[in-house]
Amino acid sequence: MTDSQSWRSRAKALSPGSASNKPASNKPASNKPAPNKPASKQAAPATVGDTEAPTVEPASKRDTPQRDAPDGWQSLDAATAMQLLSVQADNPSDVADADADLTDETPRPGRRRLSWVEWIGIVALLGLLIATVLLYLQRPQTPMPMDPTPAAAPSASRVLPPPSLTAPGRSVAANDSPRPGTRPATDQPLGASANAIAETVLSDAGDGSFALQPSDGVPAPKKPDGKGADSSRNPSPSTKAAPPESAKRRRPAPRAPDPSSIVPVQRKPVEHAAEKPMRESVPLPPRSPAFVSFDRVYAVAFEKHQAYSAEKASNPASESAKALLVECVTLFEQCLGRPKSESTPEQRFQIASTLAMLYLDAGHLYHAAVYGGFVTRLADPGQPITQAAATLTFAALQEAHQVHYTGADRSGDLHQLEKLCDLIVRRGIKHPQLDTMRFATAQLYERDGFHLTAAQNYVQIPNRSPLYAKAQLAAGRQFWAEANRRERDGIKNQHDAIVSCAAKYLRTAIELADADQTPTSPQLAGMFSLAEISLLRGDPQQAIELLDGDRGVIRQAKKAKLSDAFVTAAQECLFQSYSQSADLQGIQASLAALSKRYGASGRDRIAGLQTKVAKDYLADLDPDQPVSMEQARQFDALLETILDPKRNPSVGVILWAVQAWSDLETRAEDPRVRTLCRSRSDQLLQKAADSKELSEAEKMALRLKRIDLAQRSGDATQALTLLSEILRQSPAAIDLQIKAAEMLLADAQATGDAGRFAEAVGGRGDDGIWGWAKLTTNLARMHFDSDDKTRYLDRLLLAGFHLNETRILQARATTSPDERRRLLDDSKRHLRQLIATFAHSSDKWTTKLQTLEAMIDGFE
Repeated sequence: MTDSQSWRSRAKALSPGSASNKPASNKPASNKPAPNKPASKQAAPATVGDTEAPTVEPASKRDTPQRDAPDGWQSLDAATAMQLLSVQADNPSDVADADADLTDETPRPGRRRLSWVEWIGIVALLGLLIATVLLYLQRPQTPMPMDPTPAAAPSASRVLPPPSLTAPGRSVAANDSPRPGTRPATDQPLGASANAIAETVLSDAGDGSFALQPSDGVPAPKKPDGKGADSSRNPSPSTKAAPPESAKRRRPAPRAPDPSSIVPVQRKPVEHAAEKPMRESVPLPPRSPAFVSFDRVYAVAFEKHQAYSAEKASNPASESAKALLVECVTLFEQCLGRPKSESTPEQRFQIASTLAMLYLDAGHLYHAAVYGGFVTRLADPGQPITQAAATLTFAALQEAHQVHYTGADRSGDLHQLEKLCDLIVRRGIKHPQLDTMRFATAQLYERDGFHLTAAQNYVQIPNRSPLYAKAQLAAGRQFWAEANRRERDGIKNQHDAIVSCAAKYLRTAIELADADQTPTSPQLAGMFSLAEISLLRGDPQQAIELLDGDRGVIRQAKKAKLSDAFVTAAQECLFQSYSQSADLQGIQASLAALSKRYGASGRDRIAGLQTKVAKDYLADLDPDQPVSMEQARQFDALLETILDPKRNPSVGVILWAVQAWSDLETRAEDPRVRTLCRSRSDQLLQKAADSKELSEAEKMALRLKRIDLAQRSGDATQALTLLSEILRQSPAAIDLQIKAAEMLLADAQATGDAGRFAEAVGGRGDDGIWGWAKLTTNLARMHFDSDDKTRYLDRLLLAGFHLNETRILQARATTSPDERRRLLDDSKRHLRQLIATFAHSSDKWTTKLQTLEAMIDGFE
């Protein structure tokens, strides 16, 4: 029976009105004992020494009235309640499991239930406590002041000699334990050989160093004197365009969550060559038991270890050193194989730590990690040997990962390194190189492509550590790398949260940078990443400050000797920032800088960037508002650089600009804006038509577009001039002849001049324009000669209709009665012929022709 059931059933059994009020005669006796219950339980009075403890009078025998308690409530005094609710952690069986059916000879009072007033008070207190916790968690995080004093160097315990070899009264020094790597003499301090295990960590984050560094070799962090770079560019109001509405609205940045709440994506490690070749491991014999006591084996093992340390110091690669190493491993293994009663825990921990060092020397890395982890996990956290064992374990696992001990496609060693650091923190081991170990682990994760896990390890380095600023910078860069990786892979889960973490830690690292010193390459890379995040969130001014400020990336790149590819990427990001902020002066300056970097082969890339700026500008215009003259001029200024003849823009870019101007024309209400749009479109169409990249058919299409443009702008003269150029070369272009005749008719209607109507009928012979009369004659011949009687029918009737319409209008405009009569008679006769010939071919045109006949009759 569980504890909860035990105390609940016992309280029920001891409550008044239940077991105490049950008649004993109603319970049948049973001689068969229950398997897990005592046959009978007597309530023995509790005693202190020889004095009997006072018993509590049952509630049923008290004089206090019970009428105030609601029905179903049970009263229980405090002493009995505490006795029932107490939990014996060491011996749970001491708690009695009373059943409801079992009666107790001594009735006990029931448990008092809380009143509704008490419940309300409890709920209020809980609510206040929860609110306090939430307010504490949401408080602004302020960096704690760093402790400039470096941690003390690690120390470890020396392997204790057996009692027979230890001088009486001699104290064992805490720093006399031998360390892995180059083995010191037995009386050499531990710190002297630590460099063989933990070498140096690089001064900058993310630059390829994965080795440990002694705690006294890490420089103290500088006091944060400066913040982000300030922009030195202040474009004049005349050259800086007002940003559109969409550019003014910044993308809201979500609050950076706890990095540990972000779930990593399952990925395989990035395979790369081993950092160093794998050592050849020393063959070891199978384990054999010792048939003598622990003291005798330990004495021999200690002597062999002394000899091995001396031989290794003089000639570590000798065969005698290897033989002594094998003997030491065998003897110390036999020491651990003896019964535990023959040795103390401290001796076993010292032997395990020694075995870890020996196995590390022998090249058996996992054996070394197992023995070192055993001491780290179980030994006293305050002892130096525990710190030394943790260092040995880290060194073994680190080397296993560097040499690909289990293959290049596995990352188990990395996880063990991370767990080791967590174990050191969890046990409270004051390891002076914990931050360095955590930093090295994060670097290994970073190199293997586990960006998120690397960042989560970087952020665990406290702000008192000398590595804090570098860790913050590396964490921000790794969060940003993880965000970019997920975006490429199409993973949207927690993407915004990862970007927020990247911005948070990058900003912290930049604020910690020393303003009096030149930024390092990793710092400039972090500033560039933060600029990309600012651009992503719609804050181009922040990106410009980071890239083009006095301490910006581009200005400091030459001092830091960054690669050309990095500087080019920064210039492109700066160009996008100026484009998003609609700073025309900045756009032109950044494009000029990019042109120099791209060279002659980058013409198409420059054109693509320029076109993107113009497209973004058009996309940001409010579609519900008409285009103003200022916006049209800004767009014209953008295209001026794009379409510069010196850059030799492609025909595709020119045609895109034509389409852009045409779209702006349709969205404009101001006649001046429409005129400007049509003028720019015509100039660009003419430029494109003169290009040698187009075929004759494509050039013809561009000329037709210019004609349509001239028609929309009301420039009939320009349209007719363009049509004449085409018709001189291709007079049989029927559709163009119809268009030219329509334009002549429209011009005559606008002026009301009889001579213009006559020109619409007879055409312009010098310009190749036939006019309606010749058009009708040629279309009639083509219609009757064609086997397909529907091919030219509509165009023939259209020409015939406009021919007679023009004659009627000319008759109205002429002042000569004879000329008027001739025109009307010719028109009436021709209409009768058309109606008689094509009455059954087209009812629509027949009706229209009859309408012209009615006009002639009304005129007469």
